[in-house]
Amino acid sequence: MKDGDAYSSLGADEAELIRHRRAALGLDTADAPPLCGLALSGGGIRSATFALGLIQGMARTGWLARVDILSTVSGGGYTGAFLRSLFIPQRLRFAPPSQARNVADGPDFRERHDWAMRVLAAPAGRKRLYGDLADADANTFLTARTKGESQDENGVATTANPLWWLREHGRYLTPNGGGDYIFAFGYLVRAWVAMQYVAVAPLLAIFLFFKLLNAFVYVEVQTHFTRLDMAIRAVVAPFGQMWFKFSPLMLLSLATIFFVLAPVSTSFWMTATSTQWQRSPVKARIAAAMLVLAALFAALLPFVETLDTAIGDYAWAGPYFTFVQVVAVIILVFAYKHAGPPKQEIFNSEVRRLLTEWQAMVLKIIFFLVALGIVDSLALSIVHAMRETAGTGVIRIGGLAALVPIIVWIVHKLQAILPRFVKLHREASMFSRALPGLLLACGVLAYGIIGVLCAAAAYLIVWDGVPFRQDSQPLFASATALFVIVTLLTLVVGFSVRFLNLSSLHYIYAGRLTRAYLGATNARRLAEFGQTSDKRSPANVREYDEADAVALSTYHHKAILAPVHLINTTANETRQANSQLVQRDRKGNNLCVGPGGISLGDEQRNRSELAAQRAENLSIGKWIAISGAAASSAMGQATSLGTAMLLTFANVRLGYWWYAPELAGRLDIDQVHGNMARHRAGKRRRRGEVWRLRDLFETQSYLLNEAAAEFSRVNRRRLNLSDGGHFENCGAYELVRRRLPIIILSDAAADPNYDFEDFSNLARKARIDLGAEIRCLDRTELAGLPGGIADLCGLPEDFRKDQASDQRCALLCRITYVDGSPPSLMVVIKPRVPHNAPPDIAAYHRTCSRFPQEPTVDQFFGEAQWESYRMLGEVISERIFGPSGVDQLMALVRSWQSPPVAP
Repeated sequence: MKDGDAYSSLGADEAELIRHRRAALGLDTADAPPLCGLALSGGGIRSATFALGLIQGMARTGWLARVDILSTVSGGGYTGAFLRSLFIPQRLRFAPPSQARNVADGPDFRERHDWAMRVLAAPAGRKRLYGDLADADANTFLTARTKGESQDENGVATTANPLWWLREHGRYLTPNGGGDYIFAFGYLVRAWVAMQYVAVAPLLAIFLFFKLLNAFVYVEVQTHFTRLDMAIRAVVAPFGQMWFKFSPLMLLSLATIFFVLAPVSTSFWMTATSTQWQRSPVKARIAAAMLVLAALFAALLPFVETLDTAIGDYAWAGPYFTFVQVVAVIILVFAYKHAGPPKQEIFNSEVRRLLTEWQAMVLKIIFFLVALGIVDSLALSIVHAMRETAGTGVIRIGGLAALVPIIVWIVHKLQAILPRFVKLHREASMFSRALPGLLLACGVLAYGIIGVLCAAAAYLIVWDGVPFRQDSQPLFASATALFVIVTLLTLVVGFSVRFLNLSSLHYIYAGRLTRAYLGATNARRLAEFGQTSDKRSPANVREYDEADAVALSTYHHKAILAPVHLINTTANETRQANSQLVQRDRKGNNLCVGPGGISLGDEQRNRSELAAQRAENLSIGKWIAISGAAASSAMGQATSLGTAMLLTFANVRLGYWWYAPELAGRLDIDQVHGNMARHRAGKRRRRGEVWRLRDLFETQSYLLNEAAAEFSRVNRRRLNLSDGGHFENCGAYELVRRRLPIIILSDAAADPNYDFEDFSNLARKARIDLGAEIRCLDRTELAGLPGGIADLCGLPEDFRKDQASDQRCALLCRITYVDGSPPSLMVVIKPRVPHNAPPDIAAYHRTCSRFPQEPTVDQFFGEAQWESYRMLGEVISERIFGPSGVDQLMALVRSWQSPPVAP
């Protein structure tokens, strides 16, 4: 292929890798095939296994050599990482990451490519590979560095089959059976307890502070304000006989309403006259004088004997009115200063917007204080019951605490229940409308129980006896000491930001995925696979091996003769960075990791920029795990407050907080280079955004964001990343962006009714974001194709028919672009059992009617299930990309790509 427009839509690094690969494989001739991309969709182990068979079929037919770019999401990334790592020579694999770029090209890269293609094209049933299929590169490496066996008893070269490793570890989450369940249970319990500690410590500190303040005020009022004490007792006396006790914190919400909300609201109405004040100095003086006189007379009401007698107990309204007016004027002046000089007609509108925004903030505070008061009232009632009737009280608080593990168990089951919710969503509109509220109520209940327990514990710590009784005394010394200790521990946790990811399920998930799929190409693991040893062995998938953690610099080495791999994740963002508007639809953007760096939407950052900003450098295994983080508090367009609260509470968090200050909106001046970066950092520092109080409690603030489903890129250091399918689950979004002439899509997500929802989402986003229109070929166009490929393709509605009645397993689509780029061909492959399928696939389909669209929550494939999905992918691939299919597809693409010949 000649250099030119063919690479214009690619990044420089991607184009360089593709040029080198095509030249090394002899594909840079004048009649070279056009650029081709392969997208592997999400769908967990089902998608990964089907994609593996698909790739094997493409290798056997020779089409895999035509694939230039591989784009994956979630489960498709498992196989994508395995595929590219299969082409990495062992001397590069075991080189330190810092030296990977300096590893020179050599003949072993081509030899590794040829070996990998032979392995993929060979039958997948053999445990060991013999003769020309043996891994000479690995055997040479192992002979030099270890004592691994590389020959059989007859002296024939042999190596373990990487595909057999994948087969054996189809249950990658629990490869060792029951023992792994216990291991996982211990991991989950430990992480959940740590999560509750992070939540309980600041809550306990807050309640201890309020309890100490309440106790101090109570003692002072009793000692120095006899009349006020009598008045308070008269007010609370009717509630003294009730089981439910009202907390003093309830008074805070009332005080906020009277002394904060009222002045802010009054200042808004004052803007009606402030406009006249600006235009007419005379009116301004008259209005000011009248306001001062009204406030003065109101303040004197209690001191005018006649009025005081007439008004009686309501004489306090005068001073209160004065207070509200004075504070309202101060707020209004501050709003005018904050809005800037009054030079435009819209100035007063901006002032009113500010005042309304402040009022909304005060309302949020009031709602929080009311919730805090309700929680504290429940805790006070429980403590009263405990102090007065110890046995009954203990039973009550014990029963309350027992609800916590029950809720956790229910939420852990939520992942399995969600598909049923989706089905009910379609069938029952009433339920679909009630579901968000139900989830929110469960989340509020879960955190409410934790809050009540913390508040009750604070009462028990501060008071020696029944709170707020004459025979009880506050324990100021011990309670203050404990408050200081808890506060210091909270600060320590706040600075320990690594807790965010260590406490999630990311590490166990990433470790298992890495050892199962990248370990399959690790020569050291394969050398000992199947051997018996009492010592620590790399063959044990539960054991760590350094060669599994492939660095980005190694993975994207320019000499590797494998398709360029793009890994897609979702950067969750419920509030837009530029406007802070709530995103009600997408709630995230596509973050793509490639050889040149990363792209976040339209933003591009190369490796050097990321290194200058000290962005966290993750291994390929971790990026693949992030791309497959399906269950988490943030799930892109599926994010909701109820699910976020529940999943955070139960610590069902597979997502990852990635340290990338510049991308996340926070840029420290000592972490960047260049005048523009320093200018941006200086502006933020002048605005006072570089350091905030939440930096003292950074860990808690990020966890609070998860629980509240609040994700923004304003003044943050970390991005919350999750499954790429939360944005686009087909994995073809970035391929469409690159205008590739041929795009092959393996759409293997769970779609039992063949509704093509993920494909529809891709088409919608491609039209809106990329100016690309994806249209399926209609029946007339399909009828014009040769019989071989036409029999395999159809329209979406054809897939809903009985699977065993035809051979349809693909859609043919034409992609047109508004910028005038030549049209592209998209082949959408859908798992479907053809009428002449191999007998084992047909038999498994009869046994399991849901095959090949079983639920994604099933991540524990047995031998029959794993082989059925793999073989189905292989069968479909060989039929589509066989000799006749290749010729027909290439002819169709060339007819679209070539301009029409003038008559």
